[in-house]
This record gives sequence, structure tokens and C-alpha cells, in this order.
Amino acid sequence: MNYVLRVGSIAIIEWVGYPTQSQKIVAVTMITFYVYFSNTAILLLVVNANMQEQPITFGLNGTMSDFNSDWFRTTGNLLVSTMLFNVYYPLILYVLYWVMRFIPRLIDTSGTMNKNKTKSTSIQGYIDIWQGPDFMPHYKYSGVLNIVFVTFMFGFGMPILFPVAAVSLWILYVGEKWALFYSYNEPPNYDETLSNAVIQKLKWAPILYLAFGYWMASSKQLFSNDFLAPI
Repeated sequence: MNYVLRVGSIAIIEWVGYPTQSQKIVAVTMITFYVYFSNTAILLLVVNANMQEQPITFGLNGTMSDFNSDWFRTTGNLLVSTMLFNVYYPLILYVLYWVMRFIPRLIDTSGTMNKNKTKSTSIQGYIDIWQGPDFMPHYKYSGVLNIVFVTFMFGFGMPILFPVAAVSLWILYVGEKWALFYSYNEPPNYDETLSNAVIQKLKWAPILYLAFGYWMASSKQLFSNDFLAPI
């Protein structure tokens, strides 16, 4: 679903258009991040939330009225599973895209993988088969933002999210580093606009951690067994 939302967000930004490439990739990064974060974190809270005891209910009458043991068993478990999927999902994409490039090259060389033996009838056709994909930092940055914000949002009550996020970011770093050297086309000379925008956005993650950490700390079930239902 995140992949579908990402493609849709990029298509909308392309349709809207921006005066510079830097402004466009910043818009793609932020919009894709908002969609990722809403689908991964906010939606899980809203779907299961029960606000009947609050002054404003927003029509939410789910099964979870707080961060209790039921929430951690169901929603929390699903959230950790989703973050674990983010660990190996980039590896799946690297292998998938490699296969998508390998098969046309194998056909082009009649199974020999000899670059000097080609069925292409034009230089551009040969380049299209053998060149790597374009380097697109925007949705990689949005993935990093999503990992960081989801981890800080729920990490107080589920500390396992921090090592999971660390492994996810490490795999992204190593994979993208390798792809820059051996797979991607030479990227254009982006300025610092995107990096600065991402850094400014990351500054809000600790605020989210403090807010949700305070909320979770108010639940007696995190610090006492007195309010747990016996099994």
C-alpha cells in the first residue's frame, strides 16, 4: 500500500509542477512522508481509538481507549511487524530491480552477457538496456523520515523499535551506497535544499517522542501489574 501511495503522490507532484527540480523533490519527499506516516502510524491509532470518554469524540468508537495491554498485543504487535518488514523490504527491491535489468540484458546478448555482443540496432537502444536506474533521493528520504518518526512516536512503550530502526537505516545506507557506485546513473547535482528540509523535519521527532512517551507513562499497566487482567 505504501508503494502504491508513493507512486500516486509522485504522479500528483509531477502533474502540479514546480519551477525548480529542487523544489519538486522536496515536495515529493514531504508529501510521500506524510502519506507513509499517516498510513503506518496515524491510521492504526484512529481505526482502533475509542474517544467516547473524551469531550470531543470525533466519531471514534473503536476498542482501544488508551495504551493498554490489549493495544500492545494487537496494534503494537502489528506496528512492530510493519517496521520489521521495512528492514528487508529494501533488499527485496534491490533484487527485484536487478532481475528486471538482468533479463533484458540477457536477451540482448543472446544469453552471453557480453556487452560487445548486442541485438540493439541503435546506440540509444543499447544505452537503455545497459544503463542503470535514475537516482531518486526523495522517496528514500521519505522512507527514512517515516522510520524515524514512527520509532520516536511509539518507541517509549516499545523500545524494540529503536534497534529495528537502526538496522533499517543501516541497510538503506549500505544499499544506497552500493547502488550509487555500481547501479544508478550518475545523479544530477542537487543542492542542499532537500537535505536541509529533511534535517529540519527530523527536529520534530524528539517532540513526538516526549508527547507520546508522557501519554504512555500515564498508563499504570506499563509500570504495575495491579491493573492487568489475569490469564
